[in-house]
Amino acid sequence: MVGDRRDLIQKALGWMLREAGKRVDRAVLTDYLDGHAAQMGRTALSYAVEHLSPEERARYRAMR
Repeated sequence: MVGDRRDLIQKALGWMLREAGKRVDRAVLTDYLDGHAAQMGRTALSYAVEHLSPEERARYRAMR
C-alpha cells in the first residue's frame, strides 16, 4: 500500500500507522518509518507522524 498514491489509501495507511504507534507500541511505528519513510507519500507520512515530537517529524520528513 505504500506505493499506492490514491489520496484515500494514503490517509488510511497514515491513520493506521499512527494508531499502531499510539495504541500498540511506539517502537512499531518508528521501526516501520525507519525502513519505509522514504517511499511513503506525503499524506501517509503526515498522518503517521502526527503524534511524534517536532524533531522526530522533521527527521522522517527529511527522509523523503
